[in-house]
Amino acid sequence: PSGGDDFVYRLDTATAAFGTVSAGTPNTSVTMSSVQTSLANGYSVSIQANQVLQNSGAQTITSVGDGAVTLGSEEFGASVTGTHALGAGTDTAVTTSQRIIQSSSVPSGTIPDRVIMVYKLSITSATPSGTFGQSVYYTLTANY
Repeated sequence: PSGGDDFVYRLDTATAAFGTVSAGTPNTSVTMSSVQTSLANGYSVSIQANQVLQNSGAQTITSVGDGAVTLGSEEFGASVTGTHALGAGTDTAVTTSQRIIQSSSVPSGTIPDRVIMVYKLSITSATPSGTFGQSVYYTLTANY
C-alpha cells in the first residue's frame, strides 16, 4: 500500500499464507520476484496457477474480475508493484493461464529488478470454511 498506511514486509518464505481470515477484514500476503541478469535483451517473469483457489471439497473462492478485490465480496486476486511490473495497480485473477507480471528489455545490472506481488483475499459469512490452497509457479524467460 502507499500513503499513510505504508507497511514493511519481511519476505523470507516461499509460501504466501493468509492464516485465519474473517469476513469484513482485508487479508493480504506478499511475495517478491528478484531478477539479476546480464541478458542483452532482458527477460520476462510470468505466473501460472495449478488451479483456482479451492479447498479439499473443490469449493472455490471467486477470482477477481473487475480490477479490484472488494471488501465484503468473496474474491481472490493479486496485484503487482515495482519499476518493471506489468499491470501495476490492478487486482487480477491468478489462474491456470500464464500471465507476464514483470518484464525488462535490458540487463538488470548489479542491482536486481524486484517486483512485489500482493495476494488479496476477501470473504463473506457465506464462504465455506476450511483450508484453501493453490500453487503459483513463477517462470523466468530470457528475451532473445
